[in-house]
Amino acid sequence: MVPVAGTVLANGCLERLGPFRHVDQSPFFSIKNTCGPRERAFMVRSAVVCWLGITLFLGLMFLLSNPYRFLLWIPYAILLPLAVVYGNRTQQRIRLEELEHA
Repeated sequence: MVPVAGTVLANGCLERLGPFRHVDQSPFFSIKNTCGPRERAFMVRSAVVCWLGITLFLGLMFLLSNPYRFLLWIPYAILLPLAVVYGNRTQQRIRLEELEHA
């Protein structure tokens, strides 16, 4: 009975770590699923810029005092959707250009 309880406990812990477990794999699969070299280079640049932006945001969240810390969410809420739309459109454009030249 003890191994079953230990297995259930381990599975429960892994399920709770699920979102954090996949954070490091997300850029890997985004780069892996590209169609050509230009798209792959764009995805590598996008991943680096995204990680730098998130690191800057989290660093400022820890360093700034309370009233300014909450104001960081305004540019974050505006820039994140714009960056996602820009990245998706650019990736799609590069993918179509690479398919036309192939």
